[in-house]
Amino acid sequence: MASRKDRASRVQKLAVVVLVAAFAAPIGAQAQPPDGETAQTAAVGRDFVHMFFVQHNVTAALNKYAAPDLIQHNPDIENGGDGDLKFFAARRQRDPSHFQPESQWRDTIDHFLADHDLFAVHHHVYTNATDRGRVFLDLYRVVNGKIVEHWDVIQPVPDASKNSNTMW
Repeated sequence: MASRKDRASRVQKLAVVVLVAAFAAPIGAQAQPPDGETAQTAAVGRDFVHMFFVQHNVTAALNKYAAPDLIQHNPDIENGGDGDLKFFAARRQRDPSHFQPESQWRDTIDHFLADHDLFAVHHHVYTNATDRGRVFLDLYRVVNGKIVEHWDVIQPVPDASKNSNTMW
C-alpha cells in the first residue's frame, strides 16, 4: 500500500503529465503498454467517464464506481458516494435556469490519462444552451475497482482572452 507521501507525489506527477501530454510525445511515438494496475484503472475510468459525462447517467456512474467513503477534495462537495448527487441537486434548486438537469448538459472530453491507481479527465462542460462553460481537470484515485478519492480544478471560460491559446 502506497504511503500518503508517495501517493501525493504521484498525484503531482500525473497533474504535470496532464498539462504537458499534448506536447511531450513525438508525433508517431509508440505508447508503452500499460501495466496491469494502470489497465484496470483505465477500464474503470473510461466506463465511469462514459456513464457520467457522455451518457449523463450520473446516478448510475456514482452507484457503480464511487466508494461509500469517497474522499472529496472539492470543498463544495460532501465526502461519500452520494456527495456529488447532493451537490448537483442543491445547486440546481438554487439556480434552476442555469443548472439544468445533468441529462441536458453538454460535455466535451479532451484528454483521458491513467497511471497506476489514478486517472484524469480534462473536459469542457456546458450546463445550459447559453452557458460559455467551464473547463475541468478531474483526477480520481481507484482502489479495487472503486473511486476512493477525487480532486478537481475548474475554470470558467472567459468572454475574451488576451492570447490565442485555447483552454482545451
